[in-house]
Order: sequence, then structure tokens, then C-alpha cells
Amino acid sequence: MVRTGVCANILKIPAVKKVSEEIKIIEKTVQETTKKYTETDVLTAPETRKAVHDSIKKDETIDSNYVAEAVFPDNPVAKEEFKATLKERGVAETVPVPNAPIFEKKYQKQKIKLGNGIEMTVPVELLKNKDVIEFRTNPDGTMSVIVKNVERD
Repeated sequence: MVRTGVCANILKIPAVKKVSEEIKIIEKTVQETTKKYTETDVLTAPETRKAVHDSIKKDETIDSNYVAEAVFPDNPVAKEEFKATLKERGVAETVPVPNAPIFEKKYQKQKIKLGNGIEMTVPVELLKNKDVIEFRTNPDGTMSVIVKNVERD
């Protein structure tokens, strides 16, 4: 008589998530939390990518506390909900990144797709520099992107 499922019961090895899966969960959770607590979420994805990039660069981990502080600096309720939701979704407070240089390089730039079909790639460290790029909300609810101080090569 052959018993099925015995190995699964004996080993009880938890499924290990890939770092890219963890990042997707973090990004989705930030987006959901942003929609609930702020009026505009235009810069949420770039801010999240910058926070992930900076965290990986700092100590080869993704620290959810660091991400929460970077994305929701003035909203303690949103920070707490973000961290609680990550915990519910099985994301550790600190996610080790074994191949950090690869992820660091991937998160150095943010691709921005505008509603009119324009796409641009911006280094994450320049996204919050208003001397280089500025995002404005117009009175009619549309957004304007202003690129400043561009030099010719």
C-alpha cells in the first residue's frame, strides 16, 4: 500500500519566496495604502523604487520600516497599516537580498509612462530633485512633468 502526501507532511518545508516576488508585494501594498491615505499617487511608484534601491544599497536588505518612512514620511497611520499588511501577506520586516548588485542596478532608474504615450527613464536619485524634474497637478486634475536644466551634449 502506497501512501501519498507522506513526504509533504514529514518535511514541512515552507515555500521560499523570491526577492522579486517580495518586491512586487511591497510595491502593491504601497500602492493600495497610498490610494487609501493620499489624494495623489503619481510619485508612489518612483518613491517606492527609490526606497527599495536605497535600502538594498545600504545593507543588502529591503527594510519595510525604511520603505514606510520614505514613502509615508508624514503619515504614521499609513506607515503602520502598510507594515501590518505586509506582515499579513507574509513579507518579513527585513528581506535579505542575496544578489544585491543585480537588484541595485535594476532599481537605479525609474521608467515613467505618461497618459499621452510619452515614456522617460529617470535616475531614482533625481526624482525628488525639483531642480531637475518637477511633477505638478494642474487645476483640471491633469499632471504636468517639467524637465529642467537640460544641457546639450
